[in-house]
Amino acid sequence: MDKSIIRAEIKEQKRQLSKEQILELSHFCIQKLNELECMEKYDVICPYVSYNQEVFTWDFIKQLRKDNKKVAVPKVCGDEMEFYYIRQFSDLVPGAYGILEPDTRLLMTEQKALIIMPGLAFDEEKNRIGYGGGFYDKYLEKHPDFFKVALAYEFQIYQKLNTEQFDLKPDIIVTDKRVIR
Repeated sequence: MDKSIIRAEIKEQKRQLSKEQILELSHFCIQKLNELECMEKYDVICPYVSYNQEVFTWDFIKQLRKDNKKVAVPKVCGDEMEFYYIRQFSDLVPGAYGILEPDTRLLMTEQKALIIMPGLAFDEEKNRIGYGGGFYDKYLEKHPDFFKVALAYEFQIYQKLNTEQFDLKPDIIVTDKRVIR
């Protein structure tokens, strides 16, 4: 199947989710994520700030701050992306595409970190189709030592996707039903 067809299919399925369904499914995803050993291993966690019907990360970010983890979130800078530290949600302002981004100058410079990434579709071999901007692919190509965990709803998992050579795979995918390693 063509990437554009898959993107449209998943976006439609996500649009049909109620706020309650998003929160419930997200709770199961985050619960499974918190059980992973990588959550203990890394002091710097880089989650995305959820937007629209993505797996909801706000409560997860609050918990990271309570657990004294360093939290850095993405900011789009032209056709690139960087991660900046935040201390609270008031550090976020609407940015590229209307997504909340950090309004700080505290650039994350660590060489090892745990990246929590979104995506539109994944497969059993951990291939990923993103939103089409290539921001995570470009960023992670420059940071190959970062450990990558993708969050997704189970319906975003396909048997097999056709992806490009430059499409980077997460190390683990966590859904509301399972963990794909």
